[in-house]
Amino acid sequence: MKKNGGNQISKNGVLNIKAKSHRSQSRNKEDALNRMVQLFKQSAQKPIQRKKTRPPKRVNENRLLNKKKQSQKKQLRKSPGPDD
Repeated sequence: MKKNGGNQISKNGVLNIKAKSHRSQSRNKEDALNRMVQLFKQSAQKPIQRKKTRPPKRVNENRLLNKKKQSQKKQLRKSPGPDD
């Protein structure tokens, strides 16, 4: 509940919902009540767990191949040492 409430829940654990969008008090109360019900419904639902997936082997092979190519490029940029 605290995660979904955000700033609407005080340090004491009191839920504070303000509604000022309508001109009449009754409509504002109704709006605040609807938002409170939505907040309760939202916090009652469990978040869907993400299924762990492995990246395909080909993706990893391509990444390593690109790393080797980049490494070779940088090796070619180096000036030859005094021995060569």
